[in-house]
Amino acid sequence: MPAGTSVWSASTYQRPSPCRTRSTAYCARGWDGATPSTPPHAASWYAFVRAFAHRYRKSIDAYDLWDEPDFYFYWTGDAKDYVRTVLKPGYHAVKRADPQARVVLGGPQTPNIAWLNAIYASGGGRYFDVMQFHDYVADRQIFEHAQQVKAVLRAHGQARKPIWLGEYGLQEAGTDDIHQDALIRFVLTEKAPIGLAAWYSLRDDDVMTCCPPALVKHEHYGVMTKQYAPKRSFTTMRQLLAPK
Repeated sequence: MPAGTSVWSASTYQRPSPCRTRSTAYCARGWDGATPSTPPHAASWYAFVRAFAHRYRKSIDAYDLWDEPDFYFYWTGDAKDYVRTVLKPGYHAVKRADPQARVVLGGPQTPNIAWLNAIYASGGGRYFDVMQFHDYVADRQIFEHAQQVKAVLRAHGQARKPIWLGEYGLQEAGTDDIHQDALIRFVLTEKAPIGLAAWYSLRDDDVMTCCPPALVKHEHYGVMTKQYAPKRSFTTMRQLLAPK
């Protein structure tokens, strides 16, 4: 695919969130990197994100720039590369296309404090509106981790920035998912410096390879079964998030 050409059906990656409409944009596709996890060229990334934000400016109000860029599977560079090729140009692109939209720091796969501090050391603190981390610890340690992330913001003079728990969850098969239900219940009701909590994921699904497609494993992270039967946790989430 030539640089500057966007195929929206292939380039749009969106995660189900129970609370907001947001988009996670990532992957240096074949026209801009040796692999999907290779840092893109800053100019190509800027052009893509600007076009993306312009196209969806009426339906998306927050842009999550890359998925877990502290994890080698999704990112082969370091924090400095991320700031230089993704965060800074992506921030400018979003603000140019939709000045009211928020830019979300690409969430590390854990509350990776060293990586978050490296973002600041690389000059990235000016280029995001929302701090984010992912956490699959699946217990109340999530709240301790959120406080640790809050301490990073405070140490860099940005304590007013919101924190999003961009992914959390655990696997539980069947519709009587008492552990998923409990996790959702305490994350959404107990006091913590978390402005948004996005469950992963909507339904149980399969991990596949490509190409040709082949099954790797079944996963049971959903609040619905693979056949879209609601689990106990789905009902709980729906009740807790219903307008008051």
